Amino acid sequence: MRRLFSFTSIGVFVAALGGAWVGYAGRPESRILILDVGQGDATLIQTEGRTLLIDTGPNGDNRLARKLRTLRVGSLDAILLTHPDLDHINGTMAVAEEFPEAPILISAAFRNHPDLSQQINSWKLADRVRWVSAPGTLQIGAARLEVYVPAWMPGTPDNDGSMLTRFCISDACFVNPGDASSALDPIITDEMRWKANLVKAGHHGSRTSTSETLLNELGATDVAISCGRNNRFQHPHPEVLERVNSAGLKLHRTDESGTITFEIRSGRWQRIN
Repeated sequence: MRRLFSFTSIGVFVAALGGAWVGYAGRPESRILILDVGQGDATLIQTEGRTLLIDTGPNGDNRLARKLRTLRVGSLDAILLTHPDLDHINGTMAVAEEFPEAPILISAAFRNHPDLSQQINSWKLADRVRWVSAPGTLQIGAARLEVYVPAWMPGTPDNDGSMLTRFCISDACFVNPGDASSALDPIITDEMRWKANLVKAGHHGSRTSTSETLLNELGATDVAISCGRNNRFQHPHPEVLERVNSAGLKLHRTDESGTITFEIRSGRWQRIN
């Protein structure tokens, strides 16, 4: 099995050198795809022949796996699950079967999460799981993926244990907070001091995420929201839409546009479809 990630004793990512890097066929540009999976989350990142899938959406069938093949994804280097909610992980078994080379990266804080443990056992994928226990940075040529693993305790909301990621090429950066609420904003803005022109709204655009402070501190220009059309949660919340509109940011919604693709133009991530 070729490996994109290996782990030091403190859980930091390092690149595994050598071997063919053949993540996707065709277009060589780095790109980010906010995939249309309905009321859930799945984000595809492709750069320098490497392909990373963050979350696998709400559907327990092979719809996402088929979508990835339609997008000419030849292989996956890793599947990263931000947290255990089913709308983020329910497609994992089908995707893992379609791409058997991909390890599954999960926050070590959720190692003993009862629902997640049951899911992993039902998937029969325990040998594919790699538990991420500390922040780290993976360098892939000119690109870098930064990961932060928040603390999480049983009995507290799973959302605020979401693994936080930032993907950058030079100054063009994308932040994916999973379902984290604004309670985690200080980690992003003060501890990590992340900047990003493109941010995915936390928790599908719920009222408790994607604060005005976060958008300002990140220096965001574009906000992407992954949510289902006419979903029962009424995501995105009007307050979030007002925050985005008041800040003069560009808004991109999967419930309105389907899968949304970003590539680097003029030094920042810009939508191309």
